[in-house]
Amino acid sequence: MKKDSKNTDKTKAINYEPLLGKVFYDEIVKLFTSTDTYREWMIEPFIIDDYVYATDGHALIKVPKKCVINDYEPIKESIRESIARIMPDKKQLKYTIKIAELKEAITSIPKIEEFRNVESDYTCKECEGNGEVEWEYEGYTDYFDCPVCNGDKKLSKNHVIKTGRKIYDKNHFIDIKKSRFKEKYLSKIVAIANYIKSDSIILLSQKEPNSMSLFSMNDIEILIMPINQTDEQSVAKHFA
Repeated sequence: MKKDSKNTDKTKAINYEPLLGKVFYDEIVKLFTSTDTYREWMIEPFIIDDYVYATDGHALIKVPKKCVINDYEPIKESIRESIARIMPDKKQLKYTIKIAELKEAITSIPKIEEFRNVESDYTCKECEGNGEVEWEYEGYTDYFDCPVCNGDKKLSKNHVIKTGRKIYDKNHFIDIKKSRFKEKYLSKIVAIANYIKSDSIILLSQKEPNSMSLFSMNDIEILIMPINQTDEQSVAKHFA
């Protein structure tokens, strides 16, 4: 039996058909949910007042509740307070980036082979696949579960295989003003812009290089945590 870690890239997930000409944002907010079972509250979008939020712990999206069709649960008060603390209270910038230029910057990043971890089973050599081993003591014999495979008859091992796909090199980044960002979050912005037919995104807040940056597109707000900058990193594009 083989088990592989599935690709969790959600930037291509927007395939929701607008109803009666209206674009709903349910698929958009799902781009920012988490798969971390230790933080269950991040797995689904949630409501704070008149807005729907979603976050994976590194980026957060906020959309008007009237723009979704699914029902989401209000978040508990402690998390509401935490989110209120990280949302910028002052929008000191209005720096516009054309989506076409952002997309061009992303596509300039080199592509490399994608690999994935695969778990495969193999027959336990100690018990030869029987699940039991013979035990002997002073002339007495008996059979017990194999101590190597615990009686399962098989063992598992992980190995890495090529998927056949090319992905953007994760060691290349894009600078926007003072901060540096991963491609995957900027690709989400491009996917959203294509979906809502927006040709630009606006940077509203960026206090320090390592502080979260607030972007806006129509009635959508996106908060993204940048990476820590080092001299060894490759920058594909700097939006100054």
